[in-house]
Amino acid sequence: MRNTKIDMKYIITTILLFGIHTLFAQNYIVKFDNYKNVTDYKWRGIADNDFKLKNEFADYCIENGILINEFRVIEMYNENTWNYLTTVDLNNDEVLDIVYNGPSGGEANNIYFFIKKDNDFHEVFFVKNGIAKVEWKGELLSCVYTYDNQCCGGEELFNTVYEVVYNSKNVPEFNIVYQSTESQNHLRKPKTYFEKPIKFKIQNSDYKLRFAPEIDDSTNYNISNSKGNTVAFLDKEMNGTAYASKVDKTGRIWWYVEMMPNSAIRSDLLSNEYNSQSNHIIGWLSSRFIVKTDE
Repeated sequence: MRNTKIDMKYIITTILLFGIHTLFAQNYIVKFDNYKNVTDYKWRGIADNDFKLKNEFADYCIENGILINEFRVIEMYNENTWNYLTTVDLNNDEVLDIVYNGPSGGEANNIYFFIKKDNDFHEVFFVKNGIAKVEWKGELLSCVYTYDNQCCGGEELFNTVYEVVYNSKNVPEFNIVYQSTESQNHLRKPKTYFEKPIKFKIQNSDYKLRFAPEIDDSTNYNISNSKGNTVAFLDKEMNGTAYASKVDKTGRIWWYVEMMPNSAIRSDLLSNEYNSQSNHIIGWLSSRFIVKTDE
């Protein structure tokens, strides 16, 4: 099974939960801001370094044609498969499971979660690039934060939150509950955040969302066909949420915002779709032509 299992159950769950999770979107943004892709998530203190299980898993993969390309790359690097395997109990059945996080043969890492059931290993999750953070509900894995910075020096960084639910056989299923897109190389991060996020609506057409809290329409950043720090153009009446603010040297007040998914967002820099889901777009807006709402 690759990536997210999308079916009617998932669609209904998303409809019911997405609005709830949006209320807590600041938690997502702050966590991604704090756990950026400097290094991958480490399982220290949670994992058991079970070399016997790692050997068993490697043998199982060879016998069943699993992770063949990944293992070939590791062999080419003259490294040990053990270095890329983590043994950790993900579903609280007192049986250690396997996480592979290692080379794919391309620029991005491949990450797989395998649940061990009896003598088999079942792939339940796959994602490229990296894990920023995981969360637990009791002894059960409950939430996975991943980042995807594309390849070949691309400008986009995709942040995705997967909620983990468990079926009747205690096998985890991973559903996307939040996604955002930002400039991975240029987005300026706030140092502090509002105690309570502010909902707002834009009052001007072609309003510029920028990657820094300043007006810059002339610098050549070599990241798009136009100059300046504009990330996207937004239409009048679009809704967003502000999480922080900063005053520039001219006295202008800027808000650090996420714009709600909307097909009318126009950008040469950031795309509006990824993994068949709509993205929140992250950046800075001048607060001059914005009105607060209760929505």
